[in-house]
Parts: sequence; structure tokens; C-alpha cells
Amino acid sequence: GFGANAGFYEVLVYSGPTADVDVEYLGKAAEGVARVGETLTMRVFPKDAHGNKQDYHVFEEDGLRVVATVNRLYESEFALTRFVDDSTVPPTRWYEATLVPTEAGAYVVRVEFEAPDGRITRSSAGSKEMALLASTASRAT
Repeated sequence: GFGANAGFYEVLVYSGPTADVDVEYLGKAAEGVARVGETLTMRVFPKDAHGNKQDYHVFEEDGLRVVATVNRLYESEFALTRFVDDSTVPPTRWYEATLVPTEAGAYVVRVEFEAPDGRITRSSAGSKEMALLASTASRAT
């Protein structure tokens, strides 16, 4: 080409496959204590092996999910709401995960996603154990 930009090309580089997540717990969940009937909320930021926020442009969705094992008996899945951060180039995605617990006890929260080869990966960054109190209406005796 001719002109000031001769020989220069703009290349947009996208993130690699999801390799880990950053997790931010909000409210009481950040302290590891919550109450039955009160929403547990966390933000999940998928990233590739180099720490880049996930844009899902080249690599397909990764089956991201947030799960709590309740009292070591059963699993309860968080609802995920997807958000797009248009302030990044390319635009990246993050999720808000919410769960309204209905049973008091110990909740072990984890974030899972599928690696490109189909294996389920559990991120240690999202792992947290929480003690849920009986309810917002209960009193200490």
C-alpha cells in the first residue's frame, strides 16, 4: 500500500480457550457466611491460560457453571447472567452467578467449565466453603 500506513496491518488477537476464572464474591458471601433465603451472589470472569479475559470469539462457549454442594448430600446450581464488557478490545464476557439457598448448613461452591478436549475442569479460584445460618427470621437462643 501507499501512504503513512504502508506495510502496517491491524490484527485483532482473540483470547484462547478458557483455562481458569477469577471470582469475586459479593456481600456476606465474601465472608463465607450467609442466611437461608438471602441471595448468594458472585461474579465470574473466565480467562485463558495467559490471563486474558474470555471473549468466546474463536473458542466456543465452555459450559461454564457454578455449583454448590449442600451438606455433602446434593448439588444446587447457581443461575448465570451473562454480561458483555464493551470497554475491552475485543469485547469480553463475564457472569453474575446467583443462588437463593433453602437449606441451612455447609455449602461448598465451585466453578466448572469444559476444556477444549471435553474434560470438566474445576477452578480452585472459585472454590469457597460457606456456613449458612438457619434463616433470616431465626433468633439466637
